[in-house]
Amino acid sequence: MKATNDEFNPLTEEELQAQRDSEELDRRIRRMVVRVQSGEADEEIAEDRRLEEEERAEAEEEERKERRKRSGLKWQIFSGSILTSRGLADNYRYFAAIAVMCFISIVVMFAALYADMSYSRMENDVQLLRDELRRQGAYLGE
Repeated sequence: MKATNDEFNPLTEEELQAQRDSEELDRRIRRMVVRVQSGEADEEIAEDRRLEEEERAEAEEEERKERRKRSGLKWQIFSGSILTSRGLADNYRYFAAIAVMCFISIVVMFAALYADMSYSRMENDVQLLRDELRRQGAYLGE
C-alpha cells in the first residue's frame, strides 16, 4: 500500500508567520476603523493630545528655568559662559584656579602685614614701658 501525504503545505514557517502577522494587522486596522467611526477613539486622541500638551508645557517650563539660571551673572562667572571666546572658555577652570590662588595669596599677605603691624605696636609699647620703668627707677634713687 502506498502512503500519501495529504497535509503537504508549500509554504514555509516564515511565510506562514508573515501571513498570520498580516491577518492580525488587518484585524487591528478594522477594529481601529470601527472605533474611529463610532467615536471611541476621539476621546483617546483628545486625552493623548492633552497629555502631550502638558508634557510640552512642563518641558518648556524646565527649559525656561534652566535658561534663567544660566543667564544669571553669578552663574555665568562661575561656569565661564560669560566668556565669548571658545579658547578662553575652554581654559576658564585654570583661570579661575589662578584667580583663587591669587586671592588666597593676597589674604595671606595682608594677614602677615597685620601680624607685623601688631608685633611692631607691641614692641613699641614694651619699649615705652621699659623707658617708663627706667624713669621711675631714676626718681626712686637708683
